[in-house]
Amino acid sequence: KVALPYDFIKQYKSTTDLETQMDIFIKIRKKFVDFFKKNYTETQYLNQNEFNILIIKLKLSEKITITKEDKKDFLASFYKSYTQATDDDQKKDLLKLLKEIFKNYFINKESTNIKIENIDNNRLKDILEGVTKYSELNYFILEGYKTHATVDDGNCLYDAIWQGLTEHAKDIIKQKIKNDYQEDQPYKNLKSLIKHSLTNKTYSRKILNSNTDEQKNITYQDIEDYKTLLDQPEKLWGRHLIEGLIIANELNIKLQLIGGEEYLAEHGYIQRDTYTIFEPPNNPEATVVRISNSHMHYEYCTPN
Repeated sequence: KVALPYDFIKQYKSTTDLETQMDIFIKIRKKFVDFFKKNYTETQYLNQNEFNILIIKLKLSEKITITKEDKKDFLASFYKSYTQATDDDQKKDLLKLLKEIFKNYFINKESTNIKIENIDNNRLKDILEGVTKYSELNYFILEGYKTHATVDDGNCLYDAIWQGLTEHAKDIIKQKIKNDYQEDQPYKNLKSLIKHSLTNKTYSRKILNSNTDEQKNITYQDIEDYKTLLDQPEKLWGRHLIEGLIIANELNIKLQLIGGEEYLAEHGYIQRDTYTIFEPPNNPEATVVRISNSHMHYEYCTPN
């Protein structure tokens, strides 16, 4: 079998110069003459989405190994390619490719029999996000870091921060919340810490000025209402810019949201920069706690 030079793909992706892209495309055509006779009747310019789809078709046809990067490129291009397809045959072809590449996901699922007439844009997003999550292609932490699993019940922010705390910080929490301290599910102590700190008017104003959970549209009328909702994680999830900031301030720690690459169906892979949520002033030796967030789920992070 003729191999597809990796440099061809890399070069095509790294340039926006049309002449260079066309030159690379022509070189690929010359290496796989039979494939192009069947699939492309003329020498034509392909935009980036079309090129990503082409690579998958070519590799499947020629039985060339499909890499993780190929899958990412395909997924990044799929939504726009599907929603902008000019006829049903193109859509059917794309769905066939999706099922072929991600066979394990579609086995024994109702979505195995998905048909174009049953797919609107929201359904398409659900399918793609399901594929990426199952295949562990939905999020990539910034190089140099690794993530650690957290609970998935609305308490993930608190679990992520708790995992990064030193014993000294945990002792501070014990002193602040006293008899409310619990050994079982200890990350919940951070909620008690927030409750005990709400005599601070700066905190209470911040909470009341941000009284909507963006994902669930939950509102609270006053601080007592907020305290009640705080114990209902299925209704009010932790937010790094509200609860996370308060916890970091109270414990005098540096809290960072580590960047990465996140998949969003409509946009492909989005790069997110590392962001410092809170940093204690005049304390360069402060403990650093690192967390990540992907698709509204927080995890604890550590350097490799």
